Amino acid sequence: MTTPISQKEQQQIHIIVETMIEASEHTITFFNEGKVNDAIQAFSSVVEGFYAVTQLTNYYSIQFGSIIKEIEGNVNSIATHIENQYVAEAKKDIKMLLIPNLNNWKNELSNTLLDSKLSNKTVKIGVYYDKHSPLKAFKEPRIFSLVNAANKLGIDLYFFSSKDVDLVNEEITGHIHSNNEWITELKDFPDAIYNIVPLLSSQQSRVEKKLRRKIPFTSFPVGSKYQLIKTLVRNKRYANLLPPFHLITDELIIKSFFQNQTEAVIKPFAGRRGENIYFISKSGERFRVSEHKKTKVMNKDNFYNWINETCLKNQKYIIQKYINATTTKNEPYDIRAHMQKNGEGQWQITRIYPRIGSNKTILSNISRGGRTEDLLTFFEKEFGDKSEELFKNVCELANNLTHYIDKLHHFSIEELGIDIALDQDLNFWIYEANQVPESRYHEDDRAKTILEYAQYIAINQIFHQNQYTDKSKLTNIFDSVSSKLPFKSTDDKITVGMLIPHNEVNELTVASAYVANYENVHFYYFTIKDIDYEEMKIRGYFYQNHEWVPKIVEYPDVIYDRLRGRGISNFKNVYDEFEGIPFTNELKGLSHDKVEVYDQITSTGLFDEHIIPYKKIERVKDIEHFMHDFNRVILKPTGGSFAIGVHYIEKKKNLDYIVIHGAEKKYYNKVTLTQYLRELLKKGQFVIQEYIETRTIDNNPMDVRVRMTKNSEGKWDFITLFPRIGFHETVITPVEKGGYTTNLIPFLERNFKGDSKVLTNNIEELSLNLVKSIEAYFDYSLSDIGIDLALDQYSNIKIIELNVNKPGTFHNEFQTAQYVIPYAKFLALNK
Repeated sequence: MTTPISQKEQQQIHIIVETMIEASEHTITFFNEGKVNDAIQAFSSVVEGFYAVTQLTNYYSIQFGSIIKEIEGNVNSIATHIENQYVAEAKKDIKMLLIPNLNNWKNELSNTLLDSKLSNKTVKIGVYYDKHSPLKAFKEPRIFSLVNAANKLGIDLYFFSSKDVDLVNEEITGHIHSNNEWITELKDFPDAIYNIVPLLSSQQSRVEKKLRRKIPFTSFPVGSKYQLIKTLVRNKRYANLLPPFHLITDELIIKSFFQNQTEAVIKPFAGRRGENIYFISKSGERFRVSEHKKTKVMNKDNFYNWINETCLKNQKYIIQKYINATTTKNEPYDIRAHMQKNGEGQWQITRIYPRIGSNKTILSNISRGGRTEDLLTFFEKEFGDKSEELFKNVCELANNLTHYIDKLHHFSIEELGIDIALDQDLNFWIYEANQVPESRYHEDDRAKTILEYAQYIAINQIFHQNQYTDKSKLTNIFDSVSSKLPFKSTDDKITVGMLIPHNEVNELTVASAYVANYENVHFYYFTIKDIDYEEMKIRGYFYQNHEWVPKIVEYPDVIYDRLRGRGISNFKNVYDEFEGIPFTNELKGLSHDKVEVYDQITSTGLFDEHIIPYKKIERVKDIEHFMHDFNRVILKPTGGSFAIGVHYIEKKKNLDYIVIHGAEKKYYNKVTLTQYLRELLKKGQFVIQEYIETRTIDNNPMDVRVRMTKNSEGKWDFITLFPRIGFHETVITPVEKGGYTTNLIPFLERNFKGDSKVLTNNIEELSLNLVKSIEAYFDYSLSDIGIDLALDQYSNIKIIELNVNKPGTFHNEFQTAQYVIPYAKFLALNK
C-alpha cells in the first residue's frame, strides 16, 4: 500500500524536478556543441534526480504515480540511446518527451504546493545574523536598500540575531524600521530567512540549526575561496581557465613556483577587499614585491624571511600565476559579474562591470581606490569591433560557471561574485568566486533581487541543503519519523541526557537515574546511534520499573558526557550538533598524555615538594640515564589506566636488574633488559618516575585515590578519598583486579605517624590546588578528576598522577551520581 506524499516531500520533489529540467536542457546544449562527456555528466544529474524522487515518493505514490512511470520510461529510453551513441534519438526524446513531462509535473506540484494561507498574506522575511544584530554587521546603505525594497515589494521585513529568538513560543524580537525610526516588535517566525553569513554546520549555533529545520534559508556555505577553486579543479570542467596556483605551506612551494615563472601574485585565500595582495617579480636573485602602491626590492634571503613572516606565520596564502590584464593605458583591471537568483529561482546577472585600477598599482579592486564603468562601453573603448562578441562571451562564461558551481553545491547557492580576467591575447581567466560580493554601487538592485528570491523560497517553502550542511550521509542513525516509539514530554523540568558508549549501561547509569528522580529532573541515556539530526530528536532510554524503556524525546538541557569523544574526528558531528547545550565535561580527546598534565603542574612551581622526578621516554638510553640517578623506578604508559603496562625496575649489584610486571617477577642483565625495553617501547609512549616507597605496616603497596567533581554550586568537591591496597609486590592492584580499599582516617592512624586529621586536611588542600591548576591550564570546563597520591615513610605527600580522561567510578557510582546530577542542574540553570 502506498501513502500520499506530504507537503514537505512535495516541496523537495519540486526542487529536484526543476533541477532535472535544467539539467535536461544543458544535456541538449552540450550535445549540440559536440561536448559528449559534458552531456553525459549533465544527464547523469537527471538520472540522480529521478532516483532521489522515487525515494521520496515511496516509489509510486497515489498522487503522481502515472507521471512518474512516464518519466521513468523516458529516462531509461534516453539512457539506452546515449549508451548506444544514438545522439539524435537521445536529443529528440529529451526535447519532445522528457522535458514536457517534467514541466507538466512541475506545474502540478506548483498548484499543489501553493499554500493559500501564505499566498493570501504578506510574506515575512527575517534578515538574520547569528552573533549579533545584522544592523551592526551591515553598513547603512545596504540596510536601507533592503528596507526600501521590502516596502516596494510589500514584504514584512525585520532584522534579528540568535539572542532575539524564542524557540519555545516560536517568536522573534524583531528590529523594524517604521516611521523613520527603529523599533522592536514581537513577531512570529518568518516565512523565509535571509542569513547574511552562511555558516558550516559545525559553526551554526543551536538556535540556527533549530530554525533551519522549520524555515527556508536563502544562503548556504560553499567553503573558502580556496576550497571553491579546489572543487573546480577536482571536477575539471573549468580547470583550464584557472591561473595555476599553490597553497603556501613552506618555502619550497615558492622556490618551485619560480622555477617556471618570473611573475606571481600572493594573496590570502580567505581575504576580501583587495587587502594583503602582493605582486612578485623575480629577476635573477632579486625579488620586487609590490602591495598596492608600495614596492620593495629584496635579495633572496630577505625575500624568504618576508615569506616566513608574512605568509607562513600569520594566515594561509596562495601563490598564483600573474595574468597581465591591463588597459591600453596600462591600468590593471578585471571583470566582476554579480550573479543572483531571482524571484523565480533562476540565475541572472544583476550587474557585470570592469574594476579598473590606477597604473601605479597592481590592483583593480574598487575598495582600494579603483573605478568602474559600463562594461560594454569599456570594451568598445578597449577592443573596438570585438567588443560585442567579448561582452557576449564574458556574460555566457559568468552564467555557465555560476550554474556549474551551483550544481556542484546541490543547487543551494543564491549569490556569487565571479572575478574574470582578460589577458593580452583576449583569453578569459577565472580569478575567483566570492559568495558575498561587494555591491556598493548597486545596493538597490541587489536588495530587490535578494528579497524576491527570499519571497520565492518562502511561498514555495523550498529547503535547500548542500555538502556543507547535509547530515543525511550519516549512517546508522535514529529515524524518529518512522519510529513507532512513544514521545516523552519533558514539561518544564530540567532534562539531563547521559551520552554513553554503546556498551556502558552500568551501575553509574542506574544510580544517575535514581538521583535524577530525587532531584526532580528528567534523565535518560543515549548513544550516538540514537540521535535524529534532522528532527532534533533522540531515542532516550528512561529507567522505569527496573528496566530501560526507549522513548522519543527532545534534545536535553544538559549532557552528562561519558562518551568523552570531543575532539575525536569520528564523533565530530555529534559534538557539533549539540553546540550550545552545556556539557558536564568539555575535555577534548579520550586520552590525555599524563606527561602533559605532569609538565603543567611542574611548570607552576607550586608543587615542587610534591613532585616525583619523572621523564618522558623517547629511547632506551633515557631509561638508563634516569636509573643512573634512581636505582628504583616505575615505568608506565603515558595514556594508560588500571595499572595496565606498569613496570617496577630495580637495579641490583653487578648490572643485574629486577623487573616486576603485575604478579610476574623476572631477573635481567643489562643486555637482556635493553632488549626487553626496546620491544616494550615499540608498543607505545612511556614515562618513567622514581619509585616512592609507600607501604602499609603489613608491607603491602598502597596509595591514596582522590575523586573530585563539581557540586550543585559549580564548585569542586570531594566524592571520595580512600587508600588503595594491593597484593602485588610493588605496584598497586586496582580494585577491579582484586585490590581493596578502606576508610582513610583509620587507615592513616594505623599505618602512619602523626595526626591523621591534619594529614587528611593536607591531602584535601593539595588536591584542591591541583585541580584548580589543571582546570586553568585546559581553559575549558572539567567536572571529573582522579588524583593518585603516595605517602612515603615520613608522611610526605607525593603526586603519582592525575587522571583527567575518564576516572573510574567502581564502588562509588552512587556517590558520583549524587554530585554530577546536581551539577548538571546547576549548568542548566546558569547557561
